[in-house]
Amino acid sequence: MPIEELLAIVRNQPDPHQAWAQVLELCGTEQPSKLWASLPKVDLDRDAEAARAWLVGALANTQVPTGVYLGLDTLNMEGGKGSNVEVGWIAADTSQGNADWAYGGLTYGEPFLIAGLLALHDVYSLPQWDDDFSFADYVLFLAYSGLVIREALNGFTIAAPMLFAWGFHDGDLFCLCRSEGNKIEMLCS
Repeated sequence: MPIEELLAIVRNQPDPHQAWAQVLELCGTEQPSKLWASLPKVDLDRDAEAARAWLVGALANTQVPTGVYLGLDTLNMEGGKGSNVEVGWIAADTSQGNADWAYGGLTYGEPFLIAGLLALHDVYSLPQWDDDFSFADYVLFLAYSGLVIREALNGFTIAAPMLFAWGFHDGDLFCLCRSEGNKIEMLCS
């Protein structure tokens, strides 16, 4: 898996649309297939705006430095009636660059469905994708969710310092970014 390359794109490419194009290019390089061209066009702006509203509501009552866990769930989308991201938070030292705090004592909010992830999953779950499914399920889910959440966090002020970690429910977890006030520091580590 090209994890370091993927994290570098999310961290370093400021334009989310170019970042997504680079992710798809990386997929074609790492796992050559004509199927990558059959993926649906995603609406990153719509998904980021919806995620922003969800996060603002979920995190409205946090008042102390907080670790925010965003867990990706590829199994409970229920045809658009379920969710694919859960949110949990806990008081944490946000100056640290790790997410050890995410493994216990979290308060959970309402889960959320990133529509673009569902659209992508609906395509790469088709039988012709069997050989590429695991790669697509990991790389596309992680990259697209990271870009959507990153964009959702841009432009809203968070009163308390927060450290956002994202990754797969019961799987790999990465520090996405650190925020204080209206400043976001991308980590992707």
